[in-house]
Amino acid sequence: MLLAVCLFVPSSYHGPHSYPYVFEGIEQLGTYGAPPVDITLDTAFPDYASQIVVYKIIRPVVDDRYASNIAKQLGFSSKPEPSNGEREIYSYVNGDQILELGLHGSISLWSLNYWEKPVYLPSDEECIAIATKWLKERDLYPENVVSIVASSGGRVESRDIDTEIITDAHQAGTKIDFLVAIDGTTIDCGGVRIVIGDNGTVLRMDAHKYTLKRVYDLPLKDVSKAFGILKDTLARPGPHPAEYLECVVSYRSISSLVINGIELQYAYFSSRDYLLPIYVFTGDGCNELADKAYCYQFVGSVDAVLH
Repeated sequence: MLLAVCLFVPSSYHGPHSYPYVFEGIEQLGTYGAPPVDITLDTAFPDYASQIVVYKIIRPVVDDRYASNIAKQLGFSSKPEPSNGEREIYSYVNGDQILELGLHGSISLWSLNYWEKPVYLPSDEECIAIATKWLKERDLYPENVVSIVASSGGRVESRDIDTEIITDAHQAGTKIDFLVAIDGTTIDCGGVRIVIGDNGTVLRMDAHKYTLKRVYDLPLKDVSKAFGILKDTLARPGPHPAEYLECVVSYRSISSLVINGIELQYAYFSSRDYLLPIYVFTGDGCNELADKAYCYQFVGSVDAVLH
């Protein structure tokens, strides 16, 4: 199974009977002195079971032989860049492309031309087809894909130095997320992500390679309690401390929020040994108190384990 990179870096797992905090050790960035958020719930609470299966993550042994095989599979030399001291990653260079293989099974490939303005950017449907073909040809297409989502792969802006007025802007590429699930539950940060750019070139690809082993069940919080934790988080003037952190939000400086989506997911972390459950709240967040009011898509994740 191939799964994608997530940015959270939590501490180690404590065992099946301590019910670990999913976000333990994460330093949640945020705005201090932010106003309380007026939250509107524009959806019903889903009905989930009282328990969920926990899976152990079984990663490959990333050594010289393994790294060499993956590098050749992706068109790179089998010889990595030299390492100073103990090796933390296997790094390869092929022209304007860089490949890094992490010791936890991560596979990251990107182009130095990522931010260049494309002459011709294929349609979303074409980018999905290109990405699918590229992954299958390299034996990197993930198992258990439940949906494929296309979105902007990066906005590049040029501004006038004196006036800060935007003089030019373009979309660098189209991001394709291959979302995967286990037992019908989506794995957050658990699919393959690939960005398609000018004339269908691959600008970036992020994945993880591992398998899953069913180990035991954990009790789940009620969704309404999780929603209360989200509201409490957004009522505070700043982020919670890292210890016993139960909620992580995509952005803090908003004055109003309409929640229109709630989903139970598994959270995948590159340094975590287990898949653990989270409730993901999505909606539209706005800041009407700013000089220039703005809105954006809000995502809030709440630890779903009943502690």
